[in-house]
Amino acid sequence: MQKLHFLDIKILEYVYLQESGASYFSALEKAMARMNIKRTAIRNHIDKLEELGLIKTVRSGVLLVNSVNDISANVGNLIKICKCRWNE
Repeated sequence: MQKLHFLDIKILEYVYLQESGASYFSALEKAMARMNIKRTAIRNHIDKLEELGLIKTVRSGVLLVNSVNDISANVGNLIKICKCRWNE
C-alpha cells in the first residue's frame, strides 16, 4: 500500500475537479508553479498516480493527463477528505 503525498492530491484535484477532466502537462506545471515544485517532481508524481490507476496519460509529443471516469466520484471524495484533514 502506498501513501499519497500532498502533491499527489493537488494533481488529482487539478485533473478531476476541472470541467474538461483532461489537461496538458504544461498547464498542470503552470498551476503547480506557485507551490515552487520542479517539473521533474510533478512528472514523477504523475507516473506514480498512473501506476496506481488514478489517472491515465497519453504521450504523443505532449503529455496529456486524463481522469478515470469510473473512479471520479471516489477520487472526489478522497480530495474532500484530504482537504478537510489539512484544513484547506
